[in-house]
Amino acid sequence: MGRVLSVSSFVGLVFVVVSLAGCGKKSSGISPNSVRLAPTTLSLEQGKYSGLSVTDGNGGGIPVGRITWQATGGGVLSVGILNGTPTVCAGTWDSLTAPTVCTPGPAQVSQLTASANGATSAPITVFVHSHIERLEAQLITTPPVVCGASGIPGVSATSQFAAAGSLDYQVIATNNGNDITATIGPITWSSGNSTVVSLLTSGSGLLSNQVRATAKTPGQTSLTASAGGTSSNPVVFTTCPVTNITLATAANTNSLVFPKGTAAQTITATVTDAAGLTLINPPLTWSVANPTVATVSAAGVVAGVQSGATAVTASCLPATCNIGFLPASAPVYPPIGVGVTVQGTSSSTTVYAASSGCWDRSIDGPVLGCLSYIIPIPQSTNIPGSPIALPHTPTSMRMSASGTETYVGSCVPRTPGGQPVCNGIAVVSSAGAVSSNNSVTGDVIGVSLSGNKAVISDTSTTPNQVFLYDQPSNSGTQLLLPTSDHAKSAVFSSDTFQVYITTYQCTASPCQLSNEVAGPVYVFDAINQLHRLSAPTGVTDVAFHPSGAFAFMAQAANAVTAVNTSTNTVSGSPLSLPGSPEFILALNDWDETSKSTRFFALNGPLAPDGEIITATSCGTFSLCNTTSPLIDFNQGPMDAAQFLLSTDGVIALVVPKNFASVFSYNLVTKDRTGISLTGAQPATTGGLTTDGTTVYVGSKDGFVHVLKTASLSDTLEISPVTTTTNPSTGMCSISSTTQPCNPDFVVVKP
Repeated sequence: MGRVLSVSSFVGLVFVVVSLAGCGKKSSGISPNSVRLAPTTLSLEQGKYSGLSVTDGNGGGIPVGRITWQATGGGVLSVGILNGTPTVCAGTWDSLTAPTVCTPGPAQVSQLTASANGATSAPITVFVHSHIERLEAQLITTPPVVCGASGIPGVSATSQFAAAGSLDYQVIATNNGNDITATIGPITWSSGNSTVVSLLTSGSGLLSNQVRATAKTPGQTSLTASAGGTSSNPVVFTTCPVTNITLATAANTNSLVFPKGTAAQTITATVTDAAGLTLINPPLTWSVANPTVATVSAAGVVAGVQSGATAVTASCLPATCNIGFLPASAPVYPPIGVGVTVQGTSSSTTVYAASSGCWDRSIDGPVLGCLSYIIPIPQSTNIPGSPIALPHTPTSMRMSASGTETYVGSCVPRTPGGQPVCNGIAVVSSAGAVSSNNSVTGDVIGVSLSGNKAVISDTSTTPNQVFLYDQPSNSGTQLLLPTSDHAKSAVFSSDTFQVYITTYQCTASPCQLSNEVAGPVYVFDAINQLHRLSAPTGVTDVAFHPSGAFAFMAQAANAVTAVNTSTNTVSGSPLSLPGSPEFILALNDWDETSKSTRFFALNGPLAPDGEIITATSCGTFSLCNTTSPLIDFNQGPMDAAQFLLSTDGVIALVVPKNFASVFSYNLVTKDRTGISLTGAQPATTGGLTTDGTTVYVGSKDGFVHVLKTASLSDTLEISPVTTTTNPSTGMCSISSTTQPCNPDFVVVKP
C-alpha cells in the first residue's frame, strides 16, 4: 500500500535538511572533485523515507539537477527531490521531482551512491526492513564463572595472569514471529554504565547483530540493543565483584615506622574477586585514620606529615568499585589495616576559642547587640590573633582531623525550659574565611576526617532533623529520624563512605539530661541511604577499627560490640566490661606480633574509670576481644565533657565538667595524673597538641589555660575575653559580670 505524504510520516525518521543551490545557500560554484553522502548508514521501515545531504569536496552543496543515483537491488530504493532536498524512499516514489507517495519495496539491504560531474560518492548502506515488533538481546557465549553468593554468571576484570574476560551477545529482530534480523541496521549497543564494561561491535568474527562485552571494573550493568527506533530487553552483564583485600608493606608486615621527612613508603594491596583471581589496578579508595599524621595517595604511597600514630586502609566502595549490584553492594575492607607511626618533633599549631556568651542564660535571651567571634591563638606566641566574626552565637564547635575546617553550630534556648531555636551553621577554613548555610540548622555532632562533610542535629523541630552537610557544595541532605530518637553524635569512616549516628531517647517529658537514655544507632551511606541498626542497642559511642572492616560500639549496658561495617551486622559476642562505657576511642596502633589493635573506653557518666580493649584478628573477618583490668583515674566520679587522645596514642585526657582539673592516663608508663587549673574554676572544653605535651583548655574563669602534661602544671592563662571599650579583641563584643564571655569551646588544630 502506498504512503501519502503527511506530517505524521516523519515520526521516528531521520530527516536531514541540506543546503542546496536555490534553497538558502549557494553551491560552491565549482565542479566537485568528490561527492559525499550523509548519513553513511540509514535504517528505514518499508514505505518510510529520509533526507540526505550531498556535498562536494569543499563542503558546498551540489545542485540537485547534476546528481544521479544508483542503488543495488532493484526496486529497493528511489531518490526524489522533496522540498528541494534529496530524499530516499524505502520503495518507489510516485514522482522523483514532486514526490508525495512512497510505495513500500522489498525488505533487504541496499547500497546507495550519488554521482555528479564525473565523481561518485562512497556507498552508504540503507537497511530496508519490515516493522520491528520485537528486539530480543541474548547471551551467546557461556560465562566461565559464577560471581558472588547470588549465583550471578560473569567474567573477571584484568587479573594477574589473565586478560579481562568477555562475553558475546546478539540481538534478534522479529515481525509477526518472523526473523528479520538480516534486514535491520544499524544496530547500536549501549551499556547502563560504561565504567563496568567496554563494548566492541566489529571485527574478531562478530556478525552485524552481535557485540563483545569485555569486563573493566567490578560491577554489574545492563546491555541494550536498539535499531529502527526500537530497543531490546536489557540483559545483565557482570564483572565479578571484589571479595577480599589484603594490605602489606614492602617488608610484608602490617606496620610502618619511619621518621618525619623520610621517603614515602608504599603499601601493596592484593585484591581478589569472586572468581578467586587477583585483579590488577582495581579502583580502590585509600584513606588514613588521621590525615595530619600521614597522607596516602591513590596508589597506596604513604608520606609522613606530622609525628604521631595513624592507620591506613583501602576500600572497595560501591560508588566506584562493585558498582551497580542489586541489592546495593556493601563496601569491602581488608580485615587488617596498616598501622603507621611517624617519628620526630611536632610542629607548632594554632588554638581556636569561642564563647556562647552572646546568649544570656539568666533571661534565656540574647545579649542585645552582642556579636560572636572565634579567636585564633598561635602556639608559637600564645597571643590572641585577629577575631573571626561568626553569624550566630555558637553552641557547638568541632574541627576536622585534617585541621582544614572548623564547624560551628548554634542552638540557643527560646524561653526558660523551652525548646531551643536552631540557627544555620558556619564553616571556618584554616585561612579564616567563613561560609554559612542558614538552611542547615542545628548543632555540629560529627565531622569527617577530611573536613568535607559534617552531621548537624536540629532537635528544635518535629520530627527531629538531621543534616548531612557537604562543604564543597555548601548543601545539606536532610535525614529524618523518628520523633523519639534524638541524634547525639556522629562518626565517619576514614573513607567518608559511611557515618554512624548515635541517638538518645527520653523517658519523660520535657526531654532533659536527667531522663535521657541511649537509643538506637543509624547508619547512612549514599548508596543505601539511612537505615537503623537492629543491634546493638543502647549505644553511647562508636570508634572504627583501623582496617575500616569493623566498628566498635560502646553500650550503656556494660558492653562493647563489634559490628561488621560491610554488612552492618554484629560480629561475634559482645565484650562484657566491668563499667558502663560512655566514650570509646581507637588508639590506631598495631601490634605486629599479636596482630592486634587497642581501644580505650571511658566509663560514665559520673564514673572514675575506663578500660583498654584489645581487638585481635583471629580469622579473615572476625575479632577476638580481650580487656585489661579496670583503669581508675583516682579522682572520683567524673562528669566528662570530653575524652581526648594525643595523636601519638600515648596520652588519654579527660576534661570533666565537675572538676577544676583535667585528668590524664599515660598508656606507656601507666601513670594516672591530674592537672589543676589556676583559679580553681571548672573546665569547659579543650584540646591536646599532636605530641600530647600541651593541653589548651577553656575555663569558667574566662581564660584559656595552657597545661603541660610533663610537669603537670598550669603554665599560662590566656585572656581572649573582650571589654566594652575594646570589643575587637575578644570572643564577644559585649561582656558583663552577669553574662561573662567564657571560652566555652576550645579546639586545637592537629
